[in-house]
Amino acid sequence: MRRNFLCVYNAASLRDDAYVKTLADLFASIKQQVEAAVARGEPLEQTRKSVSLVEFRNQLAGESRVRKALFANYVAYPAIAAAYGEATAKR
Repeated sequence: MRRNFLCVYNAASLRDDAYVKTLADLFASIKQQVEAAVARGEPLEQTRKSVSLVEFRNQLAGESRVRKALFANYVAYPAIAAAYGEATAKR
């Protein structure tokens, strides 16, 4: 059954899956970039610098300095660390 309506806790209701697709693309990009960094032998701090999420940050946070800071602290920083942990555990 295809849903036409998605209600996200504490957020506006979504009428399509564009936001969900953006998040899926974001996490896939993080995984791919982190795995490449680990393959190059980069430590976590260098991996954080080499992963580029500017496109996603701009799309999700817009021009807001506060939202950009929130994206860095609550999305990029922990997601890169988690992906790094998974990628290094596989080695």
